[in-house]
Amino acid sequence: MPLYFLPPISRVVSLKKFSLEFFPCRYNKNEPVWQKICRDVTGISRQTHAGRVKGDPPGYPEARLARYLVEAEDAWMAIASEGDEAVGFGAVKRVSTSAASALYIILSLVVPKYQGQGISTFILASLVYDYLLRHDLDETFLIVESPNPAVVGKMTSILIDVYPNPRQRSQEPKADVFGLAMAFANDHYQGHVFDNTVFVVRDWYLDSPQLLYKAAGAPLYGDKVINAFCAENLRYAEERGDKLLMVGRANKKLAKNILGLFSQ
Repeated sequence: MPLYFLPPISRVVSLKKFSLEFFPCRYNKNEPVWQKICRDVTGISRQTHAGRVKGDPPGYPEARLARYLVEAEDAWMAIASEGDEAVGFGAVKRVSTSAASALYIILSLVVPKYQGQGISTFILASLVYDYLLRHDLDETFLIVESPNPAVVGKMTSILIDVYPNPRQRSQEPKADVFGLAMAFANDHYQGHVFDNTVFVVRDWYLDSPQLLYKAAGAPLYGDKVINAFCAENLRYAEERGDKLLMVGRANKKLAKNILGLFSQ
């Protein structure tokens, strides 16, 4: 059963024991259903960030999340639930820059006890595939921002021509990937230093301690190369609040193949 909307506003998909509800981002502070959505995603974020960050309460504040959920160009989201408990969240939107258009991952979160069960992978693959279908595209640029080694590792494994690639550190970015990254940085990182050699935004979370990892707070990924790259370039030990920008490509075949793994 959907927690928030009924068809045709939402689409509900079953994944193992979870129910995933997909619908457009159209936050309205005066609508109780959107107040509940915002509270639920805030709860997911608090569990995800608990014990890992310097600030309290941990995670994204409700007001900040509300800004992420407002109606935007082709903005969609999904919430995963078990029974009446929201346990995972993902959202994307289309962004246009002077270099190219891309699909931007706004946020992806899963509460710790449900991580590793494919929730975020399924949500993001579905959102990418649906976007490509809506626009009759075979491929799109994908933009991801994160300080989290688990996200970096997953995107490194999935995206095409991704940069940076911790497993291929001598690799230079493709010209169009670099151009898109620079255009996106110029649009979004005013007042911060963007290191275009490794695509790191310096000191991004210094004024947001509830999102700033403690020195040993960042979740580890199952690949020492990824963890070492993030520890070095995102300066966890110094607690500087850096985040990584990743740019690559995703295509319809890739997204469909990922979704196909869940139907086996």
